[in-house]
Amino acid sequence: ITKTIIFGQMIIGILQGLASNDELLILLAASLSVLTLGTVLIGIGFFSIGVVFGMLLFSIALSYPIIKSERFYKIISFATGASSFIYGIFMVL
Repeated sequence: ITKTIIFGQMIIGILQGLASNDELLILLAASLSVLTLGTVLIGIGFFSIGVVFGMLLFSIALSYPIIKSERFYKIISFATGASSFIYGIFMVL
């Protein structure tokens, strides 16, 4: 396992985390009665930083066993690839 693979997985996790929390951000803005653009941007900034750090800690906790075992990494990689392939075939049919 190279550092490039781990870094790429971390970037994907950060982007997924930021993309999937838009509803929570809207609820945050509504519950705090944010009225000005400046406070909205500050809220988005703090929320995004929290999401990034939360996803980073979560991905480190989940990937630690995979990083330590090359065999486990190969099994997970194969299972992920096989399930994606089968799902793709199912979607085509």
